[in-house]
Amino acid sequence: MKDDKVTGNVILYTDVNYQGTTLEVAPHDNIQIATDSTWEYRSARLNGNEVFVSAPQETLSPPIPGVLDLYQEFYTTDDIPDFASFITFIDPTHECYIMPLVADDIVVSMNVDQHSQRGYLCGLSAAATEPDNMQMAAYDFDQESKTGTLAILNRTNLLSTVISSYIYMHPMPIPTPQRSMPDQYTLTSGLKEIIGASFLTSVSYNNDTVTVSSEPYDNDGTSYSWGAVTKITENNFMVDFLITLPTPYCVVYKDPNYQGYASECDNDMWFLMSSPTGEWYLKSIEIDPEQILDSKVIAWTEFSFDDLAYNFNNYSVSTYLNSNVADITTEFSSFTKDINALVFNSGVSPVYLRITNTSNPTAWQDLIISSQYNHEGIEGAKINFYCTGNPDVSLPIMSTFDKGLENPIAPGVLGSVVILRYGQLNSDGTAQWLGQTEVTFTYNTHTGIMTAELSSSRPYSFNINSLINNSDGSYTLELEGCVCAC
Repeated sequence: MKDDKVTGNVILYTDVNYQGTTLEVAPHDNIQIATDSTWEYRSARLNGNEVFVSAPQETLSPPIPGVLDLYQEFYTTDDIPDFASFITFIDPTHECYIMPLVADDIVVSMNVDQHSQRGYLCGLSAAATEPDNMQMAAYDFDQESKTGTLAILNRTNLLSTVISSYIYMHPMPIPTPQRSMPDQYTLTSGLKEIIGASFLTSVSYNNDTVTVSSEPYDNDGTSYSWGAVTKITENNFMVDFLITLPTPYCVVYKDPNYQGYASECDNDMWFLMSSPTGEWYLKSIEIDPEQILDSKVIAWTEFSFDDLAYNFNNYSVSTYLNSNVADITTEFSSFTKDINALVFNSGVSPVYLRITNTSNPTAWQDLIISSQYNHEGIEGAKINFYCTGNPDVSLPIMSTFDKGLENPIAPGVLGSVVILRYGQLNSDGTAQWLGQTEVTFTYNTHTGIMTAELSSSRPYSFNINSLINNSDGSYTLELEGCVCAC
């Protein structure tokens, strides 16, 4: 056994607390001290040296949920009685390396700076050509990020190096529970994996300046590049890795302020925002304003059309979302149960319902309507809305109309039927339903005109005053009538 008291090099030991067989390690020797999560050396006396300890996973790509903790690294000048106190092996292929540094070494660290799209695990791995087999990594996931070493240079004998880099974007989908009703669907998907690419990075030092560069990448709105290098201390520098991604139309997030697990929403996606007990699955929504004409989002309180005991005091009026909502829970602060959302394309128009109770216009409780229709984009999907003339809430949505229907009722004519159940609101929030009728919407693809007609089963007092085509592409059906002696 070598006498570690007379050497200036790092001494490795096979057992904890500086026991067992030893190995002397010279500066810049990158020594593997663990293979397949098994320690070959367990402790180290540093004798005043600084060391770089890194534990990359064997395969840095593609990442998996939980990969955030797989890469670990640290620098220290203190003796290490047990490497296992600093490095936790999570993956069975984990390795660990140690490399002693010298006084004029220059450490260049990297930070993943994600710009335009949250909800991804953004990872950047790096393997250096010099020193051989030195592997590093960094990641960013919303507010959780980890810087990593990009390169270790030396003012005397290593002024530049080439790094083999790999960038990946991994979706972290929202763990949304299954819907409980048989005619409803869990349609939330994860974000789409955008990028996974290898490239070479050049790192050099000259006259107290570090330069980091690589070939720029730009493909369909996805781009990455190295940013400016910041000097932290005399021997430490930091460089940002800049990522810009195309913004999808709509992304929902588990946490407020567009943070946490996320799901990108495609057209005809219907998903739960809150549970029947009021637990919020989604707390913020991000909508690209430049694509607002391409798709639309509505949110509403879902209820069973057949539940005659439902308390409509728990219903939040249906809402058309056309801008970001940083905290959905404040938007629906009084109504937290069974909040649903639906994303649909620009060919689908929301139809609002303005109700006037002709027997007493101020007694809106004496004429309420529950509507039900089939959303054409989702086979068998029945959506229910609750509509009133309550002046204290925004105008309710009664249905949507798809101008891209595949089965016209006549050449150039599209049609959709909406069930209207009418009644009165009881003092306890339940409804006294008195009957049911239908309204048929037709759209002429040649003239661009939509019309509405009540069925003959309607109460004799029911009348459609007008169907207004609004400037945002939606429609408003103005209905008047009463369900009492009027």
